[in-house]
Amino acid sequence: MNHKSLWTVAVLFFLSIGGLAAEEIGISWEFNQDGNAEGWKLQHSLTDLQVADGMLRATVTGDFAQLVGPNFDLDVSNYGFIQIRMKAFGAESAVLQWISESGLWGAIKFEVLGDSSFHVYEIPAYQKLGWKGRITGIGRITMNANAGSQIEIDYIRITKVGTRPE
Repeated sequence: MNHKSLWTVAVLFFLSIGGLAAEEIGISWEFNQDGNAEGWKLQHSLTDLQVADGMLRATVTGDFAQLVGPNFDLDVSNYGFIQIRMKAFGAESAVLQWISESGLWGAIKFEVLGDSSFHVYEIPAYQKLGWKGRITGIGRITMNANAGSQIEIDYIRITKVGTRPE
């Protein structure tokens, strides 16, 4: 067995011992191109939208800051989680809403750690009745963060993750 094969076996062993599962991404917004918001827009109580250094940033101007997502088309039968890596100073929760091909809206509320650090939020959208068939957009992400603070998002991903313990 050569050096490369030993390294591969070691990594796979570590991953299986650590309980990590391979992640499959259905669609993502990574914000890695400066100036490209990848279709995301400001809707309410946000200003100064910019993408730089791999982050989407906006400044909160009031209550219930909202970002509106782009249209897309994804069969979500195999994708049940929405992952967001972000920081939103002062926020305690957020609501993520999506639109199905029939035009119906689904929504899920999730807790946010409103400190000054980045956190990854893995939102189990599959638990909601409206998460089925084809999803055609993320209607909005709403947060009630401190006025004057900046919301920063590193990525948003719709993912399928391997088997999870109860």
